[in-house]
Amino acid sequence: MPRIFRAQMNTRSFVWFINIFLILIIFYNAELGRSLGIKGLMLPASVIWPATGISLGALLLFGNKVIPGVFFGNFLYNLLHLYFVDHKSISALTVAFLISFGSLAQAVVGGFIMRRYTSVEYFKTTRDIFIFLIPAGILTCFIAPTVGNVVLYMFHFLPKEMFFASWFTFWIGDTMGVYIFTPLIVVWSLQKFIPRFAEYKWETIGMLFVFVMLSIFTAISNLPLGHMFIPLSMWVTFRYRMHGATTIIFLTSLVTLIPTTLGYGTFIANLVTNQLIILVSLLDLIVAISLFLAALINDREEAWTVLETTNKNLRYAIGKYVDELKEMNLEVFLKERLFVHQMVTAGLLRQIQIPLSRIGQFTKTAIEGLARFKNTFESHANKNELSFVTDMQNNIEALQGCMSNVEKFEVFANDIVAIAQEHIEIAHPDRMKIQPFDIHELLDISIDQAYKDLEKRKHSFPCQISKEYDMKCQVLFPLPESLAYAFVHIFDFSLSSMKRKRDLLGIHYDPEIKIQTIDHPDEIEIVIWNNGLGATEEEMKHFFFSFVDHSKITEKSLEFAEKTIELGLSLAHDIITHEYRGSLRVRSEEGQFIQITIMIPKPLIHVEK
Repeated sequence: MPRIFRAQMNTRSFVWFINIFLILIIFYNAELGRSLGIKGLMLPASVIWPATGISLGALLLFGNKVIPGVFFGNFLYNLLHLYFVDHKSISALTVAFLISFGSLAQAVVGGFIMRRYTSVEYFKTTRDIFIFLIPAGILTCFIAPTVGNVVLYMFHFLPKEMFFASWFTFWIGDTMGVYIFTPLIVVWSLQKFIPRFAEYKWETIGMLFVFVMLSIFTAISNLPLGHMFIPLSMWVTFRYRMHGATTIIFLTSLVTLIPTTLGYGTFIANLVTNQLIILVSLLDLIVAISLFLAALINDREEAWTVLETTNKNLRYAIGKYVDELKEMNLEVFLKERLFVHQMVTAGLLRQIQIPLSRIGQFTKTAIEGLARFKNTFESHANKNELSFVTDMQNNIEALQGCMSNVEKFEVFANDIVAIAQEHIEIAHPDRMKIQPFDIHELLDISIDQAYKDLEKRKHSFPCQISKEYDMKCQVLFPLPESLAYAFVHIFDFSLSSMKRKRDLLGIHYDPEIKIQTIDHPDEIEIVIWNNGLGATEEEMKHFFFSFVDHSKITEKSLEFAEKTIELGLSLAHDIITHEYRGSLRVRSEEGQFIQITIMIPKPLIHVEK
């Protein structure tokens, strides 16, 4: 049973309504078929029996729940007409029952064949049409004529010499009823009609004109114009597909059968014994050509759609595969370059750790010597040697200024040692393993780490952290350690800036950091905003200052480097721009805020977490 009728057929009231309606419609169409008998023939049956096609169509649409309607519709017609011939109610009742059972069996067998061997919509492919025309049409329609005529002969309702003629006409009527009415009912019920009037307006007018003219000439003329309906049906089918085919078959049957049953027109001009064969053969030809043409067009359109989809998917897959190969080659190249660079950097950093550590040792020794010198001076000062005191005091002031610078060098040396150690850890081969993290996890881990570092320095303070993450940024970074390292330095700078502002303003200042991510087709935008001290225009020029180019080192750049967590921003800049091929922008208002915008291309290699 089709899906669109399944829910309705589950309700008992709807089943009753359909069965009662089917009884009436089958009875009425049986009477209509009886009235379409050919005049002047010794044949008791009609050339077309609509009730047979309606019965099969109902079973295809609603399933076996309409079997009572099919049976009693035929039974009511047979009983009434047999009762007028033979008033023996038992005999008429038995014959009507057996003939109706044959009609029901024919419809059930035809419905089973269609449901078992055709597509869901029954009239969609050339295979569906073949199954309908031959097994479910010509062959299945042997059942009702055979059962009906055998029963009529056995109960003496049919003379022996009329048996074959009656059987043949009965079979022709049932076959034409199935051919004409079943596709019309099923196609218009199940398949969606696509209006094409606006697209083919003038062609549709031409079709109607040709059909009307052919109908008139076929009805009033003796010229053999009936076969002109074949190209017309092909034209209509080509433009309106299966809906047009079923409609033109039905209309052609009407305008050829009705004049013929009334005794005039093209087909009545032939010999009386041949007119039935000529008319039926024409209608069969129109049915076969129209339905097969519509099915071929459907098959072609579906095949073309599948071909286009397959080609599109294939082009996409090939393009994606080629892009992935290029990206993998580029990624391997960059990874090798990064690995070599990190190994060299790690080796150099290991070498400079010793002299940097010695700076701290020499500084400590110098400070201790100064302390001993100061103690000696104080012992001499108690002896009231004024000239010695004056000279030594001047020298001590100069030494104190030098040692103040030495203390600064010690701070820088310790920071450089820490940075070197971090670089060594990042460059370690074990860290090269792919450990995917998405951008939001990296940001969360980085801000937590920066705040923990602040707590270790005993500089922590309450801070509001606002996060506006774009959930479309579901990109995983295969080697996230260095990127997280860059984020930590940026957050360190933000926290340090807010710490200095809090020291100035006290509790009247509420520190706040805002972190925002925005997804773009090829890159990710990260905005880190804080309401710290900001930066002046002069400081903005040296914001990402690097000590690589010694010619650009100035006193201003050194001062700002000291403010920006000892080269941390410079290292973050180098990681983002060189390793991740990204970019950074800074916007600031002195004393109010500073905003760092980071643009990072999405990773070339896509990994699963």
